Amino acid sequence: MKVKEVLILKIIEIQIYGYGKLVDKTYSQIGDFQVFYGENEAGKSTIMAFIHAIFFGFPPKQQNESRYEPKEGSKYGGKLTVLFPGRGKAVIERVKGKSAGNVSVRMEDGTAGSEALLKELLHDMDKKMFQSIFSFNVHGLQNIHQMNGEDLGRLLFSAGALGTDQLLLAEQTLQKELESRFKPNGKKPALNQKISEVKELYKKLQMAEQKNEEYWHFIKEIEKLEEQIKRMQKDLAESKENVHTLTSWQQIEPVFKENKLLEKEWYMYKDLVFPIDGLARYERLLEGQRPLLAKQSALKKQITQLSEEIRASQANKEILSAEKEITSISEQLPLMQKLREEEKTLSLKCANIESDIQDLNERLNITLSDDEIASIDTSIHKKKQVSEAEDEYKRLVAKKTDLDEQFNESTRELDLLEKKVNELKALLLSPKEENELQKKQDEIEERNKLQQELDEMRKKQKAENSGRTGKRQQRKPKNDTMPAILLACLFLVLCVWSLLQQEWLIGIIGAAGLLFVIYHFILKSKAKMDEGDTAGLEQRLIDIEKRLEQLPEHDINNMAVLKAQNDERKQKLKELEIYLQQEILSNEKIISGFERWEVAFQQCKKKLQEHCAHLHLPLHNEETLEQLGEAYRLLEQLKTAVKGKRHIVQEHAQTSESLKMLQEKIDKLAERFNLHHELSYAEKVYELRKMLKDEIAKKGEEEEAARELKKLEEEEHTYLLEISQYQEELSELMKQGNAADQEHFRELAKQAERKEQIEARKNALQMQLQMTTLSAEEMEYLAGKKKEEQTLEDLKGLVDSLENSIPDCQKKLAELKYEAKLIEEGGTHADLLHRYKLIKAELDRDAKEWAKYAAAQHILKKTIAAFKDERLPKIIAKAEEHLSILTDGEYVRIWPKQEESGFYIQNKRKTSFEVYELSQAAKEQVYVALRLALAETAYEKENYPLIIDDSFVNFDHNRTERMMKLLRSLTNRQILFFTCHQHLLSQFYDKEIIELTAPLLTKS
Repeated sequence: MKVKEVLILKIIEIQIYGYGKLVDKTYSQIGDFQVFYGENEAGKSTIMAFIHAIFFGFPPKQQNESRYEPKEGSKYGGKLTVLFPGRGKAVIERVKGKSAGNVSVRMEDGTAGSEALLKELLHDMDKKMFQSIFSFNVHGLQNIHQMNGEDLGRLLFSAGALGTDQLLLAEQTLQKELESRFKPNGKKPALNQKISEVKELYKKLQMAEQKNEEYWHFIKEIEKLEEQIKRMQKDLAESKENVHTLTSWQQIEPVFKENKLLEKEWYMYKDLVFPIDGLARYERLLEGQRPLLAKQSALKKQITQLSEEIRASQANKEILSAEKEITSISEQLPLMQKLREEEKTLSLKCANIESDIQDLNERLNITLSDDEIASIDTSIHKKKQVSEAEDEYKRLVAKKTDLDEQFNESTRELDLLEKKVNELKALLLSPKEENELQKKQDEIEERNKLQQELDEMRKKQKAENSGRTGKRQQRKPKNDTMPAILLACLFLVLCVWSLLQQEWLIGIIGAAGLLFVIYHFILKSKAKMDEGDTAGLEQRLIDIEKRLEQLPEHDINNMAVLKAQNDERKQKLKELEIYLQQEILSNEKIISGFERWEVAFQQCKKKLQEHCAHLHLPLHNEETLEQLGEAYRLLEQLKTAVKGKRHIVQEHAQTSESLKMLQEKIDKLAERFNLHHELSYAEKVYELRKMLKDEIAKKGEEEEAARELKKLEEEEHTYLLEISQYQEELSELMKQGNAADQEHFRELAKQAERKEQIEARKNALQMQLQMTTLSAEEMEYLAGKKKEEQTLEDLKGLVDSLENSIPDCQKKLAELKYEAKLIEEGGTHADLLHRYKLIKAELDRDAKEWAKYAAAQHILKKTIAAFKDERLPKIIAKAEEHLSILTDGEYVRIWPKQEESGFYIQNKRKTSFEVYELSQAAKEQVYVALRLALAETAYEKENYPLIIDDSFVNFDHNRTERMMKLLRSLTNRQILFFTCHQHLLSQFYDKEIIELTAPLLTKS
């Protein structure tokens, strides 16, 4: 059975081995909208933390977050069964091991892995990001009312950007760092203090410099004196160098002059070029040449005689020239037989593959030429497209079956609900029967009230009769009404007079007297009324008894049962009508699903038909669409068969051509050497090989004689080369010496000997000249100069003078430096300069540190601005939809502030508010709208479940209903809702609720 394709990431089962207080718990068949209900400490937060731990690992021990390790030694961890879009079902198990636990992942297709595979399935989502966007609780909302207006706006802006307040915290941290370092008008920050200190030190430094004019005068004198000493030391070194030069010249002058004379004599022979030991070499060459000439003459006679013998007998060159051809066809006789056999085999293969091609064409129901078949695109890309299109077609067919099942199930449920509704309506009392029942109930209530009143009046009458008898005996018949009225008038006049005269004491006495008179008057009047009421009471008793006789008596128990049954049926009818309405909506969604399926199916069918057209397959055949992959495989086989056929045909042609060429070669050779044409190919080859063998034997004898001749010629050539070498060496010697004949050569030899003697002496003199420190230029200069003795004496005197003057200057320099040092040791200017540079360096360092934070703040603001321009509009558009639903259309617009982080909210009357001006519940609604919009838009591809833990407890009944309506509209992701409030359960169906009270928890 094909697994239905998953469109959202969905947790379908939670199995806990041991996590906190939960041990061996299983929650299965978890739906798209699932509610976990339980009282406090029932395990809601534990389950929520368990899901985070399985996905992202157990919390590290060094963190404050609880690890929920079982206290009773149970196995730590558990597993989740999750459906991943495009990947199918996966079982993720994490148990105790390393810090984050050992995790294993098993896919339904058999793939297994660990942390790497889990990260791939979760698209590298980390725990912090997941909790910030897809998992939130009541604390995120309750913290809102603790913030001022600006911080609240920034928090909501951060929630819209990242799902958390990270932007708010980062901006606040950077601002605090900047203000702790520098404020434009501040005094306490470090940079402000250092700037003030640098300014103060600079002023003091300028004052100290004004007092150091004498110091700078010493410094200038010291510099001048140091320059003078350097100049005198340089002159002294130059003078000493000149003295040394003249002394060296006096020692080397005779050698220099002798060398000059020898150079002049050597100039006479400078153009003479004669070989080294030339005369002796000439004599040796003449002596070695004589025996070689005699041997060369004897060899020449032997060569002439052998050449005449070779010309007498020669082999047939035509047959020998065809040796390669004859040898080649002899070796190719087995190949000829093999080619004949291959020709037959290839013919048979060609027939078989042609039959296969015909069978494939018949199975595919096509008639295409080989060229058309070869042109069909069977690339990997095309194969992938065909496979995807076929899978989509099969998926849509399977989806149609699922939709049919859902529609049938929904229809059956509708019929069942309608039947129950009609049955209940039939059992309900008619309006007339309800009116009769209500009338009887009114009569019963009236009878009970009258009976109660009658009993009370009788008791009262009895009590009054006993008391009235005593009062009548004591009362005297007199009329005291007039004195009371006169007394009251007197007290009233007294109160008025006191007000006019402002006599407050008399006014108080008059008011007290007036109140006393009125009180006694009321008591007397009430006594008279009681006497009058006695007659009315008796008349009321008679009326009640008369009315009781008129009212009929009814069976109270039966009427109560009948009323309760009718009310219960009405309530049940109301619930059934709600379920009926929901089922109708579900049915309409299924019908919409049919419509979407029809559009997708037609598009898929069109795509398959396009693939069929490209593959030259028949379009009218429905089976071709369903089995396009099989048809594509047959086309690949057909294309391979056509290629194979072409290869075999080509190979058959090549084999036939090779066989024909061999036969033609044998026929040409047989005709060339006059063999009988009726001989077989094997016989022709045999005759040719025999003829070739005879001529090869003749050629061998001829070659042997030729080798002997060649050997003699080579020996003769060797002697000639040696003779030629002697002659060349003799000519080269004459040429090197530029001699015309033998006598001239011997004269030149004597001149060359004298030149060698001169060069030997010159070399000796040159060695002495090189040992001196004088250069050739200096010696040439000194040789042309006169009166060297006088010049040497002058230089020695100058050296003595400079050696005496320099110590005096150095002594004066030391005295000046000592005076300057005394001023420097005062220390005021140096200390100030050192302190100034030190503080300025610290200021530069702190300023660079401040600039880093300023740059980070600038980048953060640019990031926020980019977010406002690019990402935020899409989130806000979706958040406005959510906010309109949550507030029942009261608030309809959200837009960000332009110059800062925060939002304005606009109601339906176009009145704008800042977020802090809203009520607590409205702030929470804005926060929830932004969080859900962030998950839907900025992270719309990450369809992770939404995990909500009692985040709407501050909402009233209407807001809660709208919140649930909004959550149910989020059809593209699973929602897990944790709550401990029982009144919220009325918002959900029974099948959506899991009670966290049973020992073993499973979803029914």
